[in-house]
Amino acid sequence: MNGYNWLGLVLLGGVMGALGQGIRAGLGFKKLRDDVGDDGAAFSARFSPSRFYTSIFLGFVVGAVTAFYLTDESGTLSVAGAQTPNGTPANPENKELVDKATLIALMVAGYAGVDAFEGLANKFIRTSQTLGTTRAISN
Repeated sequence: MNGYNWLGLVLLGGVMGALGQGIRAGLGFKKLRDDVGDDGAAFSARFSPSRFYTSIFLGFVVGAVTAFYLTDESGTLSVAGAQTPNGTPANPENKELVDKATLIALMVAGYAGVDAFEGLANKFIRTSQTLGTTRAISN
């Protein structure tokens, strides 16, 4: 497997991970909109674009790492044991195709991976307002 193939697999994983995190962010937007109602100023005050873009980037990284991990020695990217609806192994002949189960797994990795990362970050890092700026303080 050459470098272009690896790059393609890692980019595919990254895009699917970012998509999974985008779904999670969309659910967060819905929750935030429900909390603030139609008050645009309150929405703007509570929404952090830097946190949003950072979470999408983390989803990309988690998806890319997961794709790298799921790729076997022959260059096939697949979830072990993935099957088609009729019970046959997914993609037995054509190793160039990526099955739907693998794409969904990469999206879930982006969604859950960033969720786990944020949970750990919130547990071990707290923020404090100091002179109008936010500074991370370790416990």
